[in-house]
Amino acid sequence: MKFRLPRDLIVDTDNIPEDFEVQVQKVFAEYTEMTSKDYTFQDKLMFIDVCVGILHGDKYKSKAVMELMKDTFEYQISEYGTFPNESDFLSAEFMETCYEEGKNSQYLHFRNRGGDHEIEKIEKMLIRLIRAVLDYEKGQSKPEWLMNRCTRCGAHHESIYRNFCPNCGVRINYGTPILKTNGEPL
Repeated sequence: MKFRLPRDLIVDTDNIPEDFEVQVQKVFAEYTEMTSKDYTFQDKLMFIDVCVGILHGDKYKSKAVMELMKDTFEYQISEYGTFPNESDFLSAEFMETCYEEGKNSQYLHFRNRGGDHEIEKIEKMLIRLIRAVLDYEKGQSKPEWLMNRCTRCGAHHESIYRNFCPNCGVRINYGTPILKTNGEPL
């Protein structure tokens, strides 16, 4: 499944990039660019909330209510062969349905979103996203977990000699391999 996260970060759960955490932190840095460092924790929670909503397929409130009304309309016709009355949509039962639908879209786990395999991929991606956001420090040049790490082979090094990984020989720039256009290391 593909998702468009804030700042047009498009992520495919079937093909999550190796530098996903770096991309998330870059997007989060842009998201909080004009915010004081005093509000970093609030920004982190709001950003995570926005991403959870996107992953749940949140819609505009009016569109979500219209879909519930359409479902109610279709159910009434298929089950009873009659059109629903206006009072059916003003009832406490319908309002309860709308409330429950909104409440369920705020959970961090995913109940009604494809098969178990798809849900597992979404939840794993969400965990990586949350970790990347929580690890972000404003003004930090690069994340601590990325320092002296080659993303090609995953090896950690005390020092990287002239931006080459001594383990696999790939040329790196802040932990990200620099590749030729054909995908091979320089």
